[in-house]
Amino acid sequence: MLHTTLQDIRYSLRLLRRSPLFTITAALSLAIGIGANTTIFSIASTLLLRPLPGLTDQSRLVDVGRTQDERGFDNSSYPNFRDYRERQKSLTDVYACRLEPQPMSLATSSDAQRIYGQIVTANYFTILGVRPLRGRVLQDSDDAQDGSHAVVVLSHDLWTRTFGGDPSIVGQTISLNSKPFMVVGVAPAGFQGTTILKPDAWTPMAAMADTMPRIGADIVKNRAAVWLVMGGRLKDGVTIAQANAEAHAIGANLEKEYPDANRGKGLKVTRSALMPGQTVAVAGFLGFLLVIVALGILTPSFFPYLKVRSRSRFVKKRRPRGIDMNSARICRIWSSPKCSMTPMENKSPCSGKSNLSCPSFVKSCRIRIS
Repeated sequence: MLHTTLQDIRYSLRLLRRSPLFTITAALSLAIGIGANTTIFSIASTLLLRPLPGLTDQSRLVDVGRTQDERGFDNSSYPNFRDYRERQKSLTDVYACRLEPQPMSLATSSDAQRIYGQIVTANYFTILGVRPLRGRVLQDSDDAQDGSHAVVVLSHDLWTRTFGGDPSIVGQTISLNSKPFMVVGVAPAGFQGTTILKPDAWTPMAAMADTMPRIGADIVKNRAAVWLVMGGRLKDGVTIAQANAEAHAIGANLEKEYPDANRGKGLKVTRSALMPGQTVAVAGFLGFLLVIVALGILTPSFFPYLKVRSRSRFVKKRRPRGIDMNSARICRIWSSPKCSMTPMENKSPCSGKSNLSCPSFVKSCRIRIS
């Protein structure tokens, strides 16, 4: 068995040496395929498997989205969020946030820079179970519409990059969009919320007039304006299916109560994901990419096999007697004093047969199986 394996390896190496262009092409295909495969697995691990830092009991977190004609998963309006939060009983609480962080201008004593801040409801950090590294997180009083001073929670990256990790930043006032914001806390290292986009800071809904000046605060009164992603935490003993059934019923009632703004719109609950409501689609797309990459890796490996099969059919038609074709790959005839390449004489037992078909010829000539 070992001898046969070594023969196969030697033969494969000879084939590769005789076809340098094929060898280089196959090697590059394998290298690119393996690299792409590793990248896809890393992306899949990040998007689907790896827990996000800073969250408590992530398995109980869910996303709540809007459906259209019972399909899809999209943003909701602030009035619908408020009604759903008041009526639902399956979640400990419901938060809302704008999925895309908003560009903001941060002015410091030395320069100004663009950062991206996420607008969230004040209960956002509490529902996620986030413990601040410095100071505190947002609280209900920060969302009061009559608040006299806007507040902000900094990300760990922004805190270290712009403020040098100064612990005294908590309680200080910074300038965002030329408006004063008091820093109330610093998020733990690595925390980015529940979505794939990583904000530099978080501000409450009450500060929308300053953080979203082009849109304005009136958007919170428009039931037809869909711009918020909702989420929450399941109560103990409640399943996603139960929460989804309740959300579906609430969505149906909201459609009846506000038909102009909610025609065909419903609500759906899914497991929390970096791309809300798109876990199945992302998994399917990554699986498709893996299949394509696998085909790219496997295809070059069949070329030597096809060459061997072609050569095997050629040898099989001309195989000499007494040769075990299970182990034979190529028969090389080495000259010897008793080996004659001329046709056998008529008086030979092999009269009328080719040299390779004559046992006496095979015996007198040294045949190397390789």
